[in-house]
Amino acid sequence: LYDYLDENKLKNLISMTEKFLQEIELKRFLCKRDFFSDYIDKNQIQTLMQSINSLCLYELNKVKQNLNLVNEKFADLTPIPDEFNIDYEEAESFAGANLRNKKVVIFTCSYGNGHKITAAAIEQTLQKASAHPVIYDLSVGPLLGKDRWRQLFKLFGIQYGDRPISGVDIFNEILRHQFYFIVNAKDAIDAFVRKMLDISGKDGVISPLGLWTNSWEKTQIRELLFIERPDHIITTYHMDLNPILEVAEELGIPLLHIPTDYDMKFREVFGKKTTEYPHFKSLVPNYAIEETLQTQNPLRSDQLVEKIGIPLRPEFYQFLDREELLSYRRSRGIADDEKILLISAGGNGQNLPHPEHLANSPTWDLPLRVLVIAGKNRDFATHLQYNLKSQNGNSCILKGKNPNVTIEIVTNPDLDKIIPGLEFFIQADQLSKILDISDASIAKAGGLSVAELLFKGVPIVFDLRVNPFSWELFNLNVAISRQMAISNYYLKNLEQDLKQIFEIPKNQNFNFYFESALESFCQCLNDQIHQVESDEGAISKKGHLILENLKE
Repeated sequence: LYDYLDENKLKNLISMTEKFLQEIELKRFLCKRDFFSDYIDKNQIQTLMQSINSLCLYELNKVKQNLNLVNEKFADLTPIPDEFNIDYEEAESFAGANLRNKKVVIFTCSYGNGHKITAAAIEQTLQKASAHPVIYDLSVGPLLGKDRWRQLFKLFGIQYGDRPISGVDIFNEILRHQFYFIVNAKDAIDAFVRKMLDISGKDGVISPLGLWTNSWEKTQIRELLFIERPDHIITTYHMDLNPILEVAEELGIPLLHIPTDYDMKFREVFGKKTTEYPHFKSLVPNYAIEETLQTQNPLRSDQLVEKIGIPLRPEFYQFLDREELLSYRRSRGIADDEKILLISAGGNGQNLPHPEHLANSPTWDLPLRVLVIAGKNRDFATHLQYNLKSQNGNSCILKGKNPNVTIEIVTNPDLDKIIPGLEFFIQADQLSKILDISDASIAKAGGLSVAELLFKGVPIVFDLRVNPFSWELFNLNVAISRQMAISNYYLKNLEQDLKQIFEIPKNQNFNFYFESALESFCQCLNDQIHQVESDEGAISKKGHLILENLKE
């Protein structure tokens, strides 16, 4: 085309495609506005209209993808550089499987950050393997309409910023303020009632209905899959698993579930009987941990995938060598004799007393650099900056009364490129390096946080001044039983606990390290896709025939 089109024609082509893209975005917005509606019992006409709407979105997605390619190819008015072309041999070598052009839908949620970060990690891995991943957050998108808290607060006009309060907002505020007892009390009452009445499941977990029973949730998910036509489905949140699984079986699409805690929680999902869908599998967070394997029930061993673990972001599978460790420490101004303690306030950010306590300690006697990751909580960073003294004009390097302790608020190195308000939200490549140089960490017992720390071999002091969620206690006990962590119950004992944790040697822990995990993960997806393609029963159900009949 470069040989036949002059510069003016190319500019006209770009202008036309940009105009088309704007119109398509408007159409897609209008379609999705109707599609992600509040919960209503739909009659047959409304259900049919939603299906037609999904067909429209699918066609618009295809057109948009093609027009985006046109814009990318011609925007510079110069021959396409070599780096624009994908090296498929490298992609296949990385993946250990051919996932090129395979479409994968990833379902996640916004309850905390672990599920979303895991979904993003999978997305990065699949993109590197030349697949086409698409992430849907069901908790704030397709299934938001049936959020009972949102329905209640919307009825009374109670807002959370610019929207009605939802279950996600409530949970994340509980997490931020460490009001874990609210969720723990609710779960304890629910478990007691279910045990007394011999009822399986858990409050909030969508129960299995059977392949031939429809529901509002299944309709929403089905239409999404009509839009995307995926070759594979991945889920990172167990409480929505049943409707996704039943629709996947209905359409003949393979499904892989990824637990983000060491407790797989399958009894909450399936009760006493597992699904019979042959193309369903689940990763095992750690096949070497007996406590984790006990939570696979009622799943069978052939439904489990071992030796991958909880998928981490690709950057975490890189390790600094000895020289790089020393160089990175010095680049941050950390002395060779300083111990490094990482304190993470979590993705939503919590106000923690540990940095200030250590900075003003009258008894701490070892050179210590405390790296504080404030996350989204700018108030926490501001509090530290107000109460401690900045050093050499740097408001992120702070000291208190103890000369041995330096507090560093870790900032994003690309400050000029990030969204305002996220200065303290750290990217994966930087966090991976920080974990490599850290001697210990004070952390909450979220599944992904524990997996990242143990994978990097960082000993953990768990903050147990407040009882955590029940599933976090499970993660905590896994780390403690492997001599990789201790618990701190009282702030007055923090220094004693830190000196104990610094005695644990920092090394790569092979109980939690899975070699070639990303390649094995891609191979797992590839095997599932090929098994479906050779299953005549699954092919006959695979969405396309349903859609063709629907068009007619």
